[in-house]
Amino acid sequence: SCCDHWAIDNVNINPIQFVTIANPLTGIAAPSDTDTVYVTFNSSGLIVGQYTSSFTVNSNDPLNPSIQVPCTLNVTGAPILVVSDSCISFDTIMEFTSVMDSMMITNIGCDTLFVNGIVSANFEIMDTSGVFGSTVNGFLLPGDTVPVLVNFLPDSTGNFSGTFTLNTNAYDTVICLTGVAFPRPQLDVEPDTINATISVCLDSVIVPVTIYNNGGSD
Repeated sequence: SCCDHWAIDNVNINPIQFVTIANPLTGIAAPSDTDTVYVTFNSSGLIVGQYTSSFTVNSNDPLNPSIQVPCTLNVTGAPILVVSDSCISFDTIMEFTSVMDSMMITNIGCDTLFVNGIVSANFEIMDTSGVFGSTVNGFLLPGDTVPVLVNFLPDSTGNFSGTFTLNTNAYDTVICLTGVAFPRPQLDVEPDTINATISVCLDSVIVPVTIYNNGGSD
């Protein structure tokens, strides 16, 4: 034949296939001529690290019918933080009670996401009075999702608002918080002490006790 006919056969040595061959998959190289094949490296689904694979070029060369081309891919990407909500709005509850809500955070990147801390932008709400408190895991591997748990703990009545910031090695994210607390019922009794005297055997005495609700709700 006047020309060298060649064809590409993908061979996946590493269990993760990251090398794909664009067109053409077959072709002809004339004597003293060249042809070009474009090899695509794809990091989709891979985490940070080094990966090896190869592909094989087959031809009609009787002395060298195939050549295996090793491929190495170094993935050096970053974590990517995604949050399910930008705000948490709590149900209306009674003062001195608590309610928990949550939001989900996901690492859709290819490196580990570290949550370095949760910082409040309103210390009166987060740290001083302790109205809002929160907990979160320390890190997320690529593809992981974890909940951020937040408690609403009002010790007075009214409308509450605030924020907390997730400090991560990707970027910081601010989450807004709102909640409403209504007054509690307040129990009182009168008299607060009862002294009874029965001077006859096998008798009884009835003492009235008044129960008061001095609070702002039933």
